[in-house]
Amino acid sequence: ITKVFAKNYKTFSDFEVREDDVWVISFPKCGTTWTQEMVWLLGNNFDYEGAEVPINLRFPFLEFGVLIFEKFMHEWPNSAEMLKNAPSPRYIKSHLDIEFLPKQLWTKKPKIIYVARDPKDVSISYFYHNKFWKDFSGSQDEFIEAFLQDKVMFSPFWNNVLGFWN
Repeated sequence: ITKVFAKNYKTFSDFEVREDDVWVISFPKCGTTWTQEMVWLLGNNFDYEGAEVPINLRFPFLEFGVLIFEKFMHEWPNSAEMLKNAPSPRYIKSHLDIEFLPKQLWTKKPKIIYVARDPKDVSISYFYHNKFWKDFSGSQDEFIEAFLQDKVMFSPFWNNVLGFWN
């Protein structure tokens, strides 16, 4: 657990969940963005004009601006804060493991869509994602080794998947 996560844990564990929330949860690079777009369009009567609004505003990433990309906090809104006053139904994305998600997720019973993908495909996609954002400078083999050793952000992969599978 990183220092940033430890400092902000309560932001996530005590986040107020609503019964009409729609959550898309996954390990990174499992098809989350595609799923978000489909879910948002279905929930908004195929409003393609409304879908032109950036996905991070229509379907905020709960951890964004607090846990990840802390270096961009001054440029991007804190999603957890933004969601507090958002109208219902709220569409929310997260990559957190099941034990770090809001406690109310299990009592308020919102809609939850979990997205999983073959770990080989995930690791390759995640490598290119990290190369793009300049978060990793090693080779693909080095990244996959780090992925297998649970040393990439949001690891371990199997904890994330099996938390929802079980």
